Amino acid sequence: MHNLSPERLRSAVVLVAVSVAVSGCTDLAVRLGLRTRLAGVPVSAVSVALVTRRDHSAVSALGPGQSAQLVIVATNADGQKFVTVGAGGGKVLFDSYVIDASVVNVSKRGRVSLPADPLLSEGRTGHLRITLVGHPGVAAELHIPVRYDIAYQ
Repeated sequence: MHNLSPERLRSAVVLVAVSVAVSGCTDLAVRLGLRTRLAGVPVSAVSVALVTRRDHSAVSALGPGQSAQLVIVATNADGQKFVTVGAGGGKVLFDSYVIDASVVNVSKRGRVSLPADPLLSEGRTGHLRITLVGHPGVAAELHIPVRYDIAYQ
């Protein structure tokens, strides 16, 4: 049997933990503290924003076929903030929220997209209603204007 130094063993454990977390084993990532769910956290407010994937700048509208990343920030009574994974750079999983969408589509990883067909959004505004799982009274809404002054196919 090989004798591993404590330093090498620790590095191996961290490597395995990160590999498992990145590979999609969400429950293990939650147990390891790499990700979190908010079902048991006393949240008092939720805010929401759309940002670009590239530089995380704010997105005020979407054109046909465009997409942006959803960032949700939950706040507890003490002012502590809990930010979603991905573009938000936090640890909170998107499955901590119920996301109702109209006109736009939302992926499980928080990607908000407008259908490429402009006829599906003509004269309409995208809308998101985000409710925290286990906290039905805590919700946020986001209206997403549709723009047609861009190049699209």
